Amino acid sequence: MPLKEASEAAATPGDSNVPLENPILSARGHLSSLDGLRAIAILLVLLFRLTPGREPNDGLRTIFMKVAEMGWSGVDLFFVLSGFLITTKLIQLRDVPDPFFTFYRRRMARILPLYYAVLTFVFLLFPLLSRSMPIPPLSQQYVHWLYLSDFVMTPGPIGYFDLSHFWSLSVEEQFYFLWPLVVLRMKITNSRTFCALLLLLPVIARAATEVLGFHWFYAYCPAPSRADGILLGSLIALIYATGGINRTRKYVPIALLVLGTTLAWIGWRGYAALISVDGSVPGASAARTFLPLLFSLFFAAVLVAALEWKSVGRLLSFPFSRFVARYSYGIYIFHWLLYPVFIILIPPETLRSWTGSANAAALVFFVLTATISFLLAAVSYELFERRFLPKRKTHLEAAWRH
Repeated sequence: MPLKEASEAAATPGDSNVPLENPILSARGHLSSLDGLRAIAILLVLLFRLTPGREPNDGLRTIFMKVAEMGWSGVDLFFVLSGFLITTKLIQLRDVPDPFFTFYRRRMARILPLYYAVLTFVFLLFPLLSRSMPIPPLSQQYVHWLYLSDFVMTPGPIGYFDLSHFWSLSVEEQFYFLWPLVVLRMKITNSRTFCALLLLLPVIARAATEVLGFHWFYAYCPAPSRADGILLGSLIALIYATGGINRTRKYVPIALLVLGTTLAWIGWRGYAALISVDGSVPGASAARTFLPLLFSLFFAAVLVAALEWKSVGRLLSFPFSRFVARYSYGIYIFHWLLYPVFIILIPPETLRSWTGSANAAALVFFVLTATISFLLAAVSYELFERRFLPKRKTHLEAAWRH
């Protein structure tokens, strides 16, 4: 369906205030800028995960390592982008025959092949072929096969592989499963109100886990505790679809200034590192409760700026970002999956003895492992994943596919 027709189809009976033309559904927003945001998201994640032994307060307080300390927020940027793109796509599908089938078919084609191929390799093929590790018990497997690893804490690495980062994929998959019921069945205006009210849920959930003294995992990982970004991205899409962006656009510069300054101060003081540490550390409970929301709000403002300001769109549309965005899913899969292998092949202690600096060693480790992850993701996408994808038709479809 052409984008213009999809825009008109979004104005379903009962949604009288939904404009027939809106900037996002007509792809006016230079959506290649979202490639840049996706590239930034995966870079933040890699910096956080692949800089072991970093010393953010060393010397002149290395800014690079300070950013790495906040890199866990890259997941929230991914969530904002997913919420926005998925909700926009669902709005387009509202008047398409069999919208649920169309949506789930496309999502399954993009997400499931690599995910389940990795699980099959880790849980079955590698143990059987290498005989260097036993087949993990079903008690360790089922949470991954069923996309429940955001609710159940699993042990550390399974042999040479670490699947603990799959919690965020579980959050998104649960969102993909439930959210279409809202957008495709409710009026868009009602969906917008419902989405705004749901934003209270993650803050309340995180606060409850802190008050009840649960492990930090339950404030950090489960979907109800980490839905801020997805809901904000979805809300932006719904605001665009109902023409409300004109009333909120003026607040974006203020949000960027206030939130950006606040988060920079939080990162500089080291508070951003408290998100996933033991609750006995002063400030950790407050960090876990409010930082995901603050980062998600900031990334949501950046998203609107990327869509509304041509200068920001051009800045984020640098050529290499397209390739990073295309392979970002595979990069995310491989970078932490193979971390135990990276540690064996490229020991950080050896790098530190060679370089004489913890930060220099962390930087070398980052460059090597990030490059390997990128190359593996590129090979995976070109030789395996893309075989399952529908043919690209529009700029928005291209962004959604990635």
